Amino acid sequence: MPGTNQLADPASFTEWVRERVRYSDTDMQGHVNNLAYMAYAETGRSVLLSTGTVAATLGETPRATFLLARVEVDFLGETRWPGEVDIGTRVERLGRTSVTLGQGIFSAGSCKAVTRSTLVLIDLATRKPTPIEGATREALEAFGDTAVAEFELPQATMEPMQPMEAMKPMEPMKPMEPMKPMKGTAPMRPAERWWPDDLGSPSTSGGQNDMRYAFFAQARRLAIDTAGTIAVYDTGHHDINGVSQQHGGGLRNLAFSSRDGEVRLETLTKVS
Repeated sequence: MPGTNQLADPASFTEWVRERVRYSDTDMQGHVNNLAYMAYAETGRSVLLSTGTVAATLGETPRATFLLARVEVDFLGETRWPGEVDIGTRVERLGRTSVTLGQGIFSAGSCKAVTRSTLVLIDLATRKPTPIEGATREALEAFGDTAVAEFELPQATMEPMQPMEAMKPMEPMKPMEPMKPMKGTAPMRPAERWWPDDLGSPSTSGGQNDMRYAFFAQARRLAIDTAGTIAVYDTGHHDINGVSQQHGGGLRNLAFSSRDGEVRLETLTKVS
């Protein structure tokens, strides 16, 4: 299973979601509160498991769903408001009934936190774990290269404990020195604006492989950047909230997720 260092490397992810940092995410310390990172991670998990190819394998009326069983997080740096965070998500381990996701949360050019979460696929009728099989398993394997079978931890043999040495008496505590004022942090760099200026700020954005996108709900426009070439499409009544797996190569086979289901790029009108 990849370590913290690999999850802190953006090159280890192909599935991305971007979130805006909300003022309510901050605390009295002036930075994003620890609990907000859990919400960012939840967004990344939900996009991977509840939209696109994984969700499609469970059907329009799913008989099974993923439930969170365990989550752990390492905080690596501060995030401040205003700003944005990019959440990368990948499959680290695929068991018989469970999947472990590794995530990196990035802002201002560095990794601020890494998380690992284990989710169990349960049958909605019996509320018991059910095997991850067939198309669902294939869809999950596409998001990671370390899927393995479930395993049992080896039984460790404990050595007998050595008797403890007698504790030395504690020295009296020294009086605390007065706290020094905190140094100001460098101003946050604004996120890169690669889309046309007249579109404003996107409602949602992300990327996959060598493609990135930004959706503008008010303008009803979808901007796509592929290797430096930017195209803008009219989305009509569709509200884009994520990118699905490509059905083959090229933009014609690109698809996005929305509240109405999958939206193929080839069905949208290109405006520039």
